[in-house]
Amino acid sequence: MAFRRFGIFETSEKTIEINVLADICNFLEHHFGWRVTVISPSQRQENFLGFDEILEGLPIGLIFALQFKKPYPYSSPRLQNFAKFVLHTAQLQTLLRNFIRNEAFFVFLPLPFTEDIIRNRRQLLDITQTLDIYDVPNRTKTTQITRVTRVSRPPEAPIIAIADPRKFEKAEGMTLKEWCLSLKEYPQKRKLERDYSFFKNKKKLPHFRHVHFLHIIK
Repeated sequence: MAFRRFGIFETSEKTIEINVLADICNFLEHHFGWRVTVISPSQRQENFLGFDEILEGLPIGLIFALQFKKPYPYSSPRLQNFAKFVLHTAQLQTLLRNFIRNEAFFVFLPLPFTEDIIRNRRQLLDITQTLDIYDVPNRTKTTQITRVTRVSRPPEAPIIAIADPRKFEKAEGMTLKEWCLSLKEYPQKRKLERDYSFFKNKKKLPHFRHVHFLHIIK
């Protein structure tokens, strides 16, 4: 009975991160035989270090930043087929300053309740949507503190739309399984071309909570 009561609660970001990251590692290792390591900065590292310091000295390989977002349910009956996410403008600008295209992605799993995660446990890679930070509509706009992102819930066709500020604009993403398969086309190693100047000002926090890095050796 206690389990059923727990199951109706909104899922936590941590639950999503753990299960989705486990599926990514299992998929890439099983299908391609790659060595995949998840690098998850501590809260202190997130608050005081820059991307350059966190990733410095790692073995040569592919490195990707995955910014997870928490899903929220809509109360309106006409929006029950969607999950809502909050995209923070400062967080997006931080990612844009430090990564080029195909290096950093938002991760949206449109399952707002723990019970949803359990029921769809084996299909998370097919349900989860990824969006390159450079494919966010009007990505350089900073007049809004936050922007609402709407993602369709299964079994609806996958749709990502981002408010700007009230009108929703469609964003072109892909499922996480499609993203994993696309990595096969990447070169064995890539040099990250980041601009470290932003992190020289330590008075301003980097705003990148819940970013996990995938380090891949093919």
